[in-house]
Amino acid sequence: MFEEYPEKVVSEVPENVFKLIVIEKDLKIKIFPLNKAKLSIGRASGTNECEIQFESPIVSRKHGCFIYNNGSYYYADYPNLNGTYYNGKKIAKYDDSVSEPIKLSDGDVL
Repeated sequence: MFEEYPEKVVSEVPENVFKLIVIEKDLKIKIFPLNKAKLSIGRASGTNECEIQFESPIVSRKHGCFIYNNGSYYYADYPNLNGTYYNGKKIAKYDDSVSEPIKLSDGDVL
């Protein structure tokens, strides 16, 4: 499914507009700029793995990704055991494929 969102086709991402704000269990806040057409998240480290990395055991090695398209960011969940919740509800999966991208709005909880 992610082949449908190649970085070449996606419109240019404006600088300093989009941010992922993470509130950790100890209430420490981390802010990640969303500044690329596609940003993967997970525990995997390395230049080609995940741009946004977490150390939490509830985050899969490759958990999901943010995709910028036509002025908005979308989130899509990779196949993983832990799953992702969006505004309190688990993202539905019908098989072992990637979830349908969800358009994110200001203040959404992921």
